[in-house]
Amino acid sequence: HLLYSDAASNNCFVRAFNRTNSLATLFGVSINPMKVSTVAGNFFAGCATFSGSGGAATNASLRNPEGIATDGTNLFIADSIDDCILKVDSGGLISSYIGTCGVGGYAEGPISSAVLNDPTSILFDPAYPGTGNMFFTDQTNSGTARIRYANFSGSAVNIAGSNVNPNSVNTIFAEAGTPRFYGLAAFGNQLCYSSGHTNGVNGWHNVTCRDRSSGLAPVTLRVGSNQGDLMSSGGPLNFEQEGIDALQSLLNKPGGMGFDSQGDLYILERNNSLIRKVKRWY
Repeated sequence: HLLYSDAASNNCFVRAFNRTNSLATLFGVSINPMKVSTVAGNFFAGCATFSGSGGAATNASLRNPEGIATDGTNLFIADSIDDCILKVDSGGLISSYIGTCGVGGYAEGPISSAVLNDPTSILFDPAYPGTGNMFFTDQTNSGTARIRYANFSGSAVNIAGSNVNPNSVNTIFAEAGTPRFYGLAAFGNQLCYSSGHTNGVNGWHNVTCRDRSSGLAPVTLRVGSNQGDLMSSGGPLNFEQEGIDALQSLLNKPGGMGFDSQGDLYILERNNSLIRKVKRWY
């Protein structure tokens, strides 16, 4: 099955595509074979402040659903303008999960009292399967992007030198001068993030990967331009971008990312309508 979010005018939905040849039920919604159905959000409610907690997700209003993730049973939605992460359970009921919807800001500590600001991406930590531990991105209003970590397990987790206590949220990495991190991906000791999504032509349109096992979180890969380069974004005119070193490449609005089972990285490049592949480098 394929899940995707839509935040176009008055169309704040999360939808599911049943790619099989049989009827499927996803998050309480029956979907016919090879058909698409809405699993969260409601056209008549439009794009509005989240409402409908505890009820059917298809009756709820969403403000701006961006990042989505599933743990195999439940659906999680980063509702960015509402400053919260939502949960849709297997039966299709929706509720606030992290943060208070409609209240933006910044607060670390217990998950129940964490405060978010414009969350955009969610990634379950593959190093701790089955715990519900997740990375998510958010940002300040003054141009600092953050990667934060929610630890739902019963033991402390250390990532790149940052200790996250049980049932707590902590920032593990922040970068000033970057209005937004958008995509997240992890494999082995690699943690990667994309930036430049809303920065315009002169933004840092790149992907950075760091070693999460090191306290200094050293950069292991940069795809696209370095911060401060005069030429920051671009696209291929022919095949000149094929087979070159990752740092010599140009990206334009890199977004979602993912690793395959071999550890190769795939990057969705929105403004160039491409999927770029970086062969395993570590």
